[in-house]
Amino acid sequence: MGLGSLRRWWAQLGGTPKAAGRAGTHASRPLHRGGVDELAELADTFRSTVHRLASLHAEADAAHAGALRAEADKREFYAGVIRAVTQGKLDLVDDGPVPTLGDCLAEVPVRDSKGYAAAREAI
Repeated sequence: MGLGSLRRWWAQLGGTPKAAGRAGTHASRPLHRGGVDELAELADTFRSTVHRLASLHAEADAAHAGALRAEADKREFYAGVIRAVTQGKLDLVDDGPVPTLGDCLAEVPVRDSKGYAAAREAI
């Protein structure tokens, strides 16, 4: 929005914040109040608001990134503790395919007690 369209918009509102609430007012008074340009005030307010919102978004993004880092550190710590306590027998991993360690010696369907016995025998 350029300065010209801002001036037209402000003039349609009546030129003052009090007149902005009245519908259909088109004041012909100047856009200056006590030597201070109201449009300059509005532009400064708008700039400071945009700047503040940008800094709030940056703070929120930084906090989110920090929370993600803390979560990753916590997972790594827990995985290390479990690995140490189980002497390397258990290893926590993220979701995904489970790695195959070794060769498949037998595939035995286990649906009942006979299947369990066959699986134990194969092992």
